[in-house]
Amino acid sequence: MSLSKRNYNKAIKILNYGRQFRINQIKKWKEEIPSIKELVKNNEILLENWFSKYIKLINFGARQFDLIKKQDNKIKLIYTNYANSKKKVFINYLPIKIKIDNDFQYFFGLWCGDRLGSGRFGVANKNKGLLCSCWNKK
Repeated sequence: MSLSKRNYNKAIKILNYGRQFRINQIKKWKEEIPSIKELVKNNEILLENWFSKYIKLINFGARQFDLIKKQDNKIKLIYTNYANSKKKVFINYLPIKIKIDNDFQYFFGLWCGDRLGSGRFGVANKNKGLLCSCWNKK
C-alpha cells in the first residue's frame, strides 16, 4: 500500500504537529524538574521525591501509570506499556531511597556503559567525583 503525494504530505504535517506539541509540553514541564541537589540528601537518592516530580515525563506517550502506591520502603508501580505491539500491564517495585556508596557507583557506571549504544564501551576513568560533583559533595 502506498500513500498518494497528498496523503503523504498530510501525514507529515500531522507528525510534525505531534512532535511540536510534545516539545512544547516537555519544555513547560522542564521548569518544574528539581535539581539533583534537591533529590539527594545524606548520600541517598530520594527516589520517592524524584518519581513524584518526574512522573509527567515518564507518563507521557505509550506508557500510562495506573497505580503508584507507597508500601513500606518501596513504591509499587502498576502501569501499561506497549510490548510486541500489544498493550501489557507491568508491576514494578522501586526503593524509596537508594544509598550512594561504592557499590552503587560501580554498578551505576556499568549500567551507563552498557546503555550507551551498540558498540562496546568501557568506563576507563574511575573518578568517584563524577557523581559527587552533581551535588557538590567531595
